[in-house]
Amino acid sequence: MDKADILDHLTAQKSSLVVISVLNVLGNLECSRMADWPFEDLSLSEFVLQVQKIYSNIDLKNDLIQCCVNEIKNKNSYLIIEGGFRLLKLLESLERYEDCIILKDIKDSVLLDVG
Repeated sequence: MDKADILDHLTAQKSSLVVISVLNVLGNLECSRMADWPFEDLSLSEFVLQVQKIYSNIDLKNDLIQCCVNEIKNKNSYLIIEGGFRLLKLLESLERYEDCIILKDIKDSVLLDVG
């Protein structure tokens, strides 16, 4: 089973944890170019595909948003949001505007729910 197959078989909770973990890592790094992508075992395309799958299902999207809100409140840290901004910057530099729209919508929903 390759990496993409593994991501396809994640539970909703584990899928959200993957997204949160990646955003937390990106929140600590400057990642504005593809050369800055810090993950060897997870490509940007695989990660974005996972986000798109979550986004296409309203229940999964709501679960992800709630997990992000809980993470922010429990750790009193906005690394997820910072990681989202850095990922947006990277996607914009690659002209992946449809992916930017999805990520921006999720980020905005998280910020509304935190507030």
